Amino acid sequence: MEQYQVISNQCQLQVYSVNPSHNQIAILFLHGGPGSGAKALMDLPVFQQLHQKFHCIYFDQRGCGQSFYDLSQGITIEDITNDVFQVVQDTKKRFPIQKLFLWGGSFGGLLACLCIQKFSEIFDGVILSSPAITFSRHQALDFYEHMKKQYSSHLTISNNENDQQPEDFFSDPNVHQWIFSDMNPSNSLQHICAMSHWFFQYTFKGIFESIHFPLLVMQGKDDSICLFQNINNEMNKNHSDNIEYHLFEDCGHEVFTDQSKEFVTIIETFIRRIS
Repeated sequence: MEQYQVISNQCQLQVYSVNPSHNQIAILFLHGGPGSGAKALMDLPVFQQLHQKFHCIYFDQRGCGQSFYDLSQGITIEDITNDVFQVVQDTKKRFPIQKLFLWGGSFGGLLACLCIQKFSEIFDGVILSSPAITFSRHQALDFYEHMKKQYSSHLTISNNENDQQPEDFFSDPNVHQWIFSDMNPSNSLQHICAMSHWFFQYTFKGIFESIHFPLLVMQGKDDSICLFQNINNEMNKNHSDNIEYHLFEDCGHEVFTDQSKEFVTIIETFIRRIS
């Protein structure tokens, strides 16, 4: 494995290149969390199986792992999508890659969808695994209410504050101070706060209506984080030859854990078919 850094908008991103000898076909992986870091994926046996088949590239997103960044400054869509773009440009300079695929899981799936909207043409195909995306403000607020249960017990908030919109809640000085203090055990919550000015407002309505590149989507039916109904409804609306969709029974949020064998087989078949 090679490790190196890529500079993107005053942030030094830590990049990991695994098995570059398989350099003709590469996959760039976007980890979830937000904030989990690349090693949360690359150390899993199921991803190590993919390492044997393809050149696999990971990087710690800003504020994660070894990509140090002050999250209290906030994170914009332009920041995180430009980070991906800079890693792609650097990768293509370093290695003689003929085909490059983008994989995004959970929050990484959201980031992958943002990249689809900005520069899909630089990828030969995109793979989404339980993407943490919503298609309406109502769905986004439902996601917020579900997520809030995980951390509200740590905060002393009034009923009035509890009823605030997420943007107002995260901008509350008391909430903001607690999140970026040593009392908060959740790096993911810091990331969500850093993105809260757009995270619960940005929706992906219509993103699959005019897909002009190969797209693979995998979703677990028992996903308790990203409700399968949201993406399933969108998939049923858009019957495109460019979209391959798999909905797994008896599968939660981590398709790569609950359906590991199928996960590897489907990805390899998808990539080989395109390549």
